[in-house]
Amino acid sequence: MLDEDALEDAAHDLLLVAIETRDRLELKTEFGVRSALFFVYSYDAMGNLLTSALGSHNTTFTYSGTTPKLSSVLENGTPRNVTYDPAGNEMAVGNSAYDYSARNQLVGGDRST
Repeated sequence: MLDEDALEDAAHDLLLVAIETRDRLELKTEFGVRSALFFVYSYDAMGNLLTSALGSHNTTFTYSGTTPKLSSVLENGTPRNVTYDPAGNEMAVGNSAYDYSARNQLVGGDRST
């Protein structure tokens, strides 16, 4: 149970609580002075992220067969296209675009949703 006085004393601080199982985040809670946001994640047997619920923002991820390659993303009921370059790098998800080096390392991206 949260102590309201302790939260008010830490008005400018943020208390983070995370529960990790099998080296991945399952639940993260951020407590502010008068509010709490819950971040919940679910995974498949291969460790691929299936769902994330961040407050009222819900995202569902679907993968191609048994690969970790995204085939679709659904954000709050809105489908987001996923595109790849010939090397298999994820180039875009919805309006977010990513750039890679000649060695296929992620070097930049934007989120313009």
